[in-house]
Amino acid sequence: MWVKSSWSDSRFTLITFNNGSGSSNTHTQRYELQYGSSGLKFFTEGSDLGSHVYVTYQLNTSAIENEWVLITVTADYQNYKLYINGDSVSVNANVSTTDFILSNSHDGRIGADVYSGDDYTGLMDEVSIWNRALTSEEVSGLYNYELSGNESGLISYWQFNDGIGTSLTDGSGNNYHATINNATWDADGAPVVEPYFASLDIEEEEALIFHNIIGDTILVSVNIDLMDNELYSAELRFNGFQNQLEFLDVDTNNTLSGGVGWDIVINEQTDLLITVGYGATAITGDGTLFNLKLFIPDSLNEDTIPIYITEVALDENTDSVAVDSGSVNIKHLLYGDVTMNDDVSSLDAAMVLQYLVGLETFNPYQTQVADVTLDETISALDASVIAQYVAELITELPYSDGSALAGTGDFGIDDGEFSVGAVIEIPIQLIGGGNLLSFEMDIQFDPSFLTFESIEWSDIINHFTVEQNIENGIINIAGAGSTPDGQGGIFGNLKLIVSNEFPEESFEISINEYRINENDIVENIVATFIKTTVGIEDESKIPEVFSLHQNYPNPFNPVTTLRYDLPEDSQVNIMIYDIMGRTVRHLVNDVQNAGFKSVTWDATNDLGQPVSAGMYFYKIQASHFSTTKKMVLLK
Repeated sequence: MWVKSSWSDSRFTLITFNNGSGSSNTHTQRYELQYGSSGLKFFTEGSDLGSHVYVTYQLNTSAIENEWVLITVTADYQNYKLYINGDSVSVNANVSTTDFILSNSHDGRIGADVYSGDDYTGLMDEVSIWNRALTSEEVSGLYNYELSGNESGLISYWQFNDGIGTSLTDGSGNNYHATINNATWDADGAPVVEPYFASLDIEEEEALIFHNIIGDTILVSVNIDLMDNELYSAELRFNGFQNQLEFLDVDTNNTLSGGVGWDIVINEQTDLLITVGYGATAITGDGTLFNLKLFIPDSLNEDTIPIYITEVALDENTDSVAVDSGSVNIKHLLYGDVTMNDDVSSLDAAMVLQYLVGLETFNPYQTQVADVTLDETISALDASVIAQYVAELITELPYSDGSALAGTGDFGIDDGEFSVGAVIEIPIQLIGGGNLLSFEMDIQFDPSFLTFESIEWSDIINHFTVEQNIENGIINIAGAGSTPDGQGGIFGNLKLIVSNEFPEESFEISINEYRINENDIVENIVATFIKTTVGIEDESKIPEVFSLHQNYPNPFNPVTTLRYDLPEDSQVNIMIYDIMGRTVRHLVNDVQNAGFKSVTWDATNDLGQPVSAGMYFYKIQASHFSTTKKMVLLK
């Protein structure tokens, strides 16, 4: 409420609510805002409540004598606040009495008490009652402004604009009209202006930096609510942040100003940022007017830096715009703290593995803190390093010791046989493993006729944490340990069930890609599985298409078998090449009859000399058919 008084009376009541019989002396309880010798006080009194003063303030009456003053009281259970002209002047947050409840109120009086002799003497205007405690920002924002009448939580609103008669209209639309007793109308009104043309506010944003390592770039939204008006121009001035944050630009992507193609003029000064936006098309509604793009240096301590709107003109409206400033809250990131709780734990390592197999998603900040090896990727090795840090095997993050994190090894799967309706076991082999701290692997199978049953990991990695996720026939796997594995042999055993309705004579299982530690990714390791009913007796059958199958076994030492299918008599040429593309062995060069064929290679060249271990390619040329596959020789 707005009041204007000489404050010469020893005591008067501004507003009171009486719960009970309504009799002046036999009321059960009352809640009252009163002026007296102790200043302004909001209190309760009655047989049910006793007598409790919730909040008081000793006024300097000489400073406000015969001046309009806005008085606001908020009661939020045990938290009570008193405001003068939008500023908080008294707070009591330690009240241990009954909650503030106005149920079954029999009488509400403005400018009077249930007792005689406490009537208010002075002017009164713009009285409102709400069903919620306004925030301090709302209270200060409402200072000097009329209400529109449809604010959230507004119960009743008396503007005292009737001017004549003994009725007082409720402007909230809730029809709590009042009756005027022993008062007269006065032309002098509270210094309020029409409801806002618009309101502006700056978002409170969070910036996350690696202290003295990496800064951050953020967008701070400048939001506007035009309250059903149209806007063709906006002139705004900002300060408060210039000595700590670096202004980069005004960003209009996906904003109101960008949507209508406004031009934005920028004048950046030492302690002031001026923006002028305008356009031929009006902005309407509410949303983000534009964003301030700011850079947060890595040298800043954790702090909250304000951003103020110091001046505003919207289509030359300057006085009827509500403004709420914002801030940037600066927080320091910790490498390895994927959960963003200021602590690095084994859960962070687990979440990295879950992210790699698609069970978790990371925001850009989590992506930054997860890369503890600083290779600009997130890998299972990051999970291993986090686990090593938690176990105090390493002393700091990030950690990028290349020699300590280097690993060796190759994965492979061999060709095999299957029976329909049965479980097929596919060993995953590790060859030449050394300092293996982590691995990632994607295995693909045809889910139309194959059903995943399990993967059993061998004892050589029983100290690893392994996560897996299966979607649409692809098994995504990521595993990491705090200590390395270096053994060769069976790494895991994949079990699939072959459907009874499987119609083909063979199928392929592939390791689409795998990675050991943060080595280069290896792709396309393929194994072929043949139905057990297809054997030597089927050599007389004629295949329908040309085909070259994956060698078996693969990897191999020292002999492997290459199988191929000829649907017609053909000149067949099969060549072995090394990784440099040099010819190693002419394996087949003659005319062959149609049928299912195979040839072995004993890892020697055309001179009969053993070749070195490594990757080799084998190529078939038969009639118009030509294709190449790769294989790995181990020694």
